[in-house]
This record gives sequence, structure tokens and C-alpha cells, in this order.
Amino acid sequence: VHQDTTLSNLLEPLARLFSWLITMVVMLPVEGQSLPIMVASGLVTVILVVLIVQLLRRGLRIQSLHSQTKVMTQVLGGFVVGAIALFLLFTYGLGIDLTLAARYQFVYFPIVIMLLAASFASCWRAAQGKDQQWVALILLMGLVGGVIVASHVSYQKADRPDLAIAKMLEISDSQSQSLPVLIATVHKSHEQTGEIMGLAWELNRRKVVDTAINSPQFLLAHKDTEPRVATETLQKTVAQLPKPLELWVVNFSASVELKSQGCIKDKQSISKVPGYRFRRYYCQNYRAGASE
Repeated sequence: VHQDTTLSNLLEPLARLFSWLITMVVMLPVEGQSLPIMVASGLVTVILVVLIVQLLRRGLRIQSLHSQTKVMTQVLGGFVVGAIALFLLFTYGLGIDLTLAARYQFVYFPIVIMLLAASFASCWRAAQGKDQQWVALILLMGLVGGVIVASHVSYQKADRPDLAIAKMLEISDSQSQSLPVLIATVHKSHEQTGEIMGLAWELNRRKVVDTAINSPQFLLAHKDTEPRVATETLQKTVAQLPKPLELWVVNFSASVELKSQGCIKDKQSISKVPGYRFRRYYCQNYRAGASE
């Protein structure tokens, strides 16, 4: 943030912070949707935000009139303001942008919900005009947003191991399902470890239902400054495993040179899902005639 001082880049963290605050209450499908759905969801969100702000102000004003709730409201509000101030200090002062991901906002999320609940309760008890209807509408939309998130329509995961494994099983035919399986990736950090763990977890979950799914072996070929290290690690590992072998290379950011291992690339298997790019190789006992 501190390296680029253009106005748009300076305002981006503030815009993200505001959007994360909104999604604590309202989350409609705007991610990866068609333009009409995005526009409609955006308009509904704006209307709901206006209602929430009005109810919040009215509720806090009612809370401040009673000594029993005034101090607690001030403490909770001060906590939220202080947390946001710290986020902005880290972002603009230290160059550590804590607004990049919604998950970082968990530290003050419960307090925001408590403030909203107290404000809505005050408005409900006061029963000023249509306040009860607006509160009910916002709570309903919050429930709808929760269902949307749970259905992976919003807050979509960057990595979808469930889709990757489903695609692998779809590609694998009945003959290859009886072969030993190796799933290999290039390892550079804990990110790749998490990606492979996601695949292993999904396979284990599916195996409980479908006992025909083989338990594969996994290879994390570490990649140093020399990319050939990962390539050679894969070659040595494949050479040591019994053949025939079904090999899946996943997010393998190094060259795959397995011609001498009798491995043939299945060009129809090249696939991509969120977080994963993969392809399949058949590795036989012979060397001659094999090609990548």
C-alpha cells in the first residue's frame, strides 16, 4: 500500500474494509455471477445497508438514553473503532495490508454482531413505525446470506479439492481405477502442502462412501532455486514405484520429463478447476515407444 501512492490504490483498503463490514450482515450472490444477477444483488445490498445504518443509529441513540446500556455500548463501539484503527495502522503505516481477506476481520466480527443485535432489539421494543418489519427483513436476508455462503455461491473458495477429485474420478476409467496412483506436485511452501492435504481429505471422505477408490500416494517434490530438482525428484520416485502406474501431476510448475519411465500423457485429461491444474500420465513397464 505504501509503495503506490495513487489515489485509487490508497482508497482500495478502505473500500475493502467497508465491504467486509457489509458482508458481516448481508451477503448476496455477486461473485462469479452473470451481470443481471450482480446488478440486482448490488441494488438490494445498497438498500439493505441504508436500512441497517438507519436502524443502527436509531438503536444506538436509544441505548445511550439508558445508563445501564450506555457504558456497555460505548465500550463495544470503542472496541470496533479501535480494531479498525489498528487495521488501518498496519495497512498504511507498516505496509501490511490486513484488508486483503475477509477472514482477518474475525477479531471484531462478534462485537459488530453484538452492537447490531442490541440496536435492533432497541428498535424492536420501541416499535417506531415499520422498524419491526425492517428488522425482520434484515434478519431474513442475513439468514439467506448464510445459506448462500454455505452453498459456495458467495465467499467462493480459492481452492476446490472437491471439484478436482470429482474431475479426476470422472476421467479415470474402470481399468485405471485398479492401478496404483501417485499424485505429485511441486512444493515451495505450506500453500502446496495445504493443496495436497485438501485432495487427500476429499479422497478420504469419498472413500467412506465408495470403497472402489484407491488410496493414492502423494509426492511433494521440493523446488529450490533450481527447477530441475523437482523434475528429477519426480523421475526418481516414478522409477521406484511398481508399474503400471497412474500418475497425476497437480499444479506441477516444473517440467515433466518421464519419457524414459515409459509414461504417456493422457492429453484428454488436462483439466483446471479453482486452485488446481492437473493432467494424467500412464506409466508402463516398457521404455520404447513412449512419449510425453
